[in-house]
Amino acid sequence: MSAAKHDLVIPRGEDYNFTLRILDSLDDPVPFLAYVSPTNPVYGKAEIREADRKPLAVAFTIGSIAGASTPTDGTLKFALTDTQTLTLDVNKRYKWDFFWFDAGDPPLQHKLLYGDVAVAANITHLT
Repeated sequence: MSAAKHDLVIPRGEDYNFTLRILDSLDDPVPFLAYVSPTNPVYGKAEIREADRKPLAVAFTIGSIAGASTPTDGTLKFALTDTQTLTLDVNKRYKWDFFWFDAGDPPLQHKLLYGDVAVAANITHLT
């Protein structure tokens, strides 16, 4: 499976989130299972960096819409807080990607998404 390109525009200083629904080749939802435990779920990892292999700028919190103990309908929620987006610079170019970890032992890592990130400035001063 090859990763799909999806660019993001993130408003600086605001909470930012989006949902992602992933279907398999038969158009059935992919059942995302947390691979650590229901109390400490890990569905994957998504990070924003200034450029390839540079230090981490921010990391998304990834959650299941259905909850950690049951398979989902293929939908995950990605979120950044206003504090996290405030650290992003509108004058810098960023990249992001998302790796899904399956529930195998050990879990396999699959790169599903990647892209460029633009940071949008606000007119109102947010601190």
